[in-house]
Amino acid sequence: MPRDIQRGISRLSLCPYKSSGSVKEAQKSSKKWYRGQLWLYGFHFKNRHARLISEKYGLPWKTNPMRALERILLHITATTRTPYRLRAVSCPGFTGTCRIIFFAEDDGRRRLKKSEATPEEIDRVRKVLGLPEGTKPKWYNVYGSKEYDEMADSSEDEDWPGVKRVLTKPVEEEDDSSSDSSTESDGNQTSDDDYDSPMDYESSDSDDSAEGNSNVE
Repeated sequence: MPRDIQRGISRLSLCPYKSSGSVKEAQKSSKKWYRGQLWLYGFHFKNRHARLISEKYGLPWKTNPMRALERILLHITATTRTPYRLRAVSCPGFTGTCRIIFFAEDDGRRRLKKSEATPEEIDRVRKVLGLPEGTKPKWYNVYGSKEYDEMADSSEDEDWPGVKRVLTKPVEEEDDSSSDSSTESDGNQTSDDDYDSPMDYESSDSDDSAEGNSNVE
């Protein structure tokens, strides 16, 4: 073999592995994939939970849901003395948002090293929310990852008072004749009149708010 070729081979053997740059780029991209996600560790605070707590303490959930929700959060803070935060995330398949009471947040690795509450404190929040015994917090993806759809049970939640949630998923259209006949024959078909409106409870707003202030600390 000519000496020039031997020298070239020896020089190539001393050079660093050329694919190392692509490996480093792959590692950086994987870290970006993790860091680009935001996961919350906590409970899904549904409208149904807020309504049940409001009925228990006489809060004006139907007339002034924002005020009732504020009183509920103050009640959770005073009763449990647990550090928590509240964040609204998008609900897959529905318009509007879902509320998450969370105790820790992380990227796609979903680590609990930064949890601000102990298991005993988290269990106190569970009791106040009225969740069944043994219910544990879950990881919820704020940006709605299709791979991990932890908010699939949001379709079972109730509507916000006076606001009807709308499906964003496409629904197959039926014939006009069949749809008209089904709505007329079905006595359980819901309409806009079946949903509570804030105007229906104007007279009881002051009474409900007074009861809420006296019952919730």
